Amino acid sequence: MPRADYQLTNLLGLRPSVKRLMMYQQGCFAGSTVFRLAKDLAKNNTGACVLVVCSEITVVTFCGPSDTHLDSLVGQALFSDGAIAMIVGVDPDVFVERPLFQLVSAAQTILSDSDVVKTMYHKSEHIAHFVAKDANNYCASGVGGCRVDNNPHDESGPESEASSHTSCWNGVLIELHSPPRLLGYADYSSSS
Repeated sequence: MPRADYQLTNLLGLRPSVKRLMMYQQGCFAGSTVFRLAKDLAKNNTGACVLVVCSEITVVTFCGPSDTHLDSLVGQALFSDGAIAMIVGVDPDVFVERPLFQLVSAAQTILSDSDVVKTMYHKSEHIAHFVAKDANNYCASGVGGCRVDNNPHDESGPESEASSHTSCWNGVLIELHSPPRLLGYADYSSSS
């Protein structure tokens, strides 16, 4: 059965030998993961441009409400199907191309002991996901170490101007990736 990359290659009239990479079930961090990979591919292959196509289909998480796991409703309420496409390149020809954004740095960090904050399970009828009651606090307390410790472009220390910019940058990331405020208003006494 032809996959989506095969169909897209044919639709766009690309060479059959074009290099392709498919990633499945990445969840809400798919976009940032693909950004990081596309940046590395474009940077390490002179003159290359990377076409990124992301699509999200959430019907597999659809299910009825659960008396024991109200958190399963959060994902269904907040996320939906969607798609995006972009071209990532290095050293654009400013006479032909008009880049909208400049990606300065891309990194990935796993917060220690984060395997219990959000979990997903394949069940016979759907994919179930559960969010820990204190997920907001956990994310907020753990993201501080990502700011300076793991930024390869910031060697000047925590008091520098570069670090203050990085601090603001991480404030945006935690807003995008931490669980929504809705979690604070539900009773999760029966959830783990």
